[in-house]
Amino acid sequence: MKNVEIALLLMQACSIAFQFDSRVKAENLKVMPGIGFSNWVASISSSDVRDLDRQRLELLDELRTVPKTDHSTTSSRLGWHSKVLHSPNEIVWIQVDLGKQLPIDCIAFFPAHGAVQDDSGPGYGFPLRFRIEVSDEESFSRRELIVDLSDQDVANPLESPMIISASGESGRFLRVTVTKPWPRREDWIIALGELLS
Repeated sequence: MKNVEIALLLMQACSIAFQFDSRVKAENLKVMPGIGFSNWVASISSSDVRDLDRQRLELLDELRTVPKTDHSTTSSRLGWHSKVLHSPNEIVWIQVDLGKQLPIDCIAFFPAHGAVQDDSGPGYGFPLRFRIEVSDEESFSRRELIVDLSDQDVANPLESPMIISASGESGRFLRVTVTKPWPRREDWIIALGELLS
């Protein structure tokens, strides 16, 4: 008897059981952890589905080993703050020396959590527009552009880090050039809680 025929017979038997006992619920038919009856039927009739389900369960097991993190991802540190800017057109850059040439998969900007009068809160000072470049030279005479977000304002990530893919670029120096700072009442500022690459 083929798996499909067995599955059809099981479905018929379950259908009869439902007719005679209204207390039977679909969740009681879970044969394998985490899958319902229809998925179980598919798993016994398809080796591809069984393989995918095995991979899914392995990934769930692996995910359980990842340490729990604090859900408040905003940096508790004041981080880096620019001087107070008197024009939104002032261009400011932040440069980080990684110590040696390294491949960069992604860059994470953790917003600062400001505590300044009524401008306080998550996302304080997060730049509205910027670009990120990498270079092997401190002078940035030769550089590679990672991302250019200077055409339109980016959404303030508030409590969460902003993750930017660097597509495996490599370099020793990382530069963030802010082309539009964060507005306060009568001036502008830039603040980042942390920068990770």
